[in-house]
Amino acid sequence: MGLPHRQKKNPYLLVTILGDPISYKDNIIHFETEPVKVVIKRQEIVMSFNILSLGKNKAVLEMPFL
Repeated sequence: MGLPHRQKKNPYLLVTILGDPISYKDNIIHFETEPVKVVIKRQEIVMSFNILSLGKNKAVLEMPFL
């Protein structure tokens, strides 16, 4: 997708919302985007997204919930 990305400092296990492991490669999130500016309803937030590759030119971006 052309997003700048980097290796995560602290990779972690990929699980469903119920805590069950997701079978993908080694079940670990290894990469995240570089910080990007996100604007939602005129509110600007700078954050990184975790990346899970799904194949050629596809990815899931995950955002931590508060």
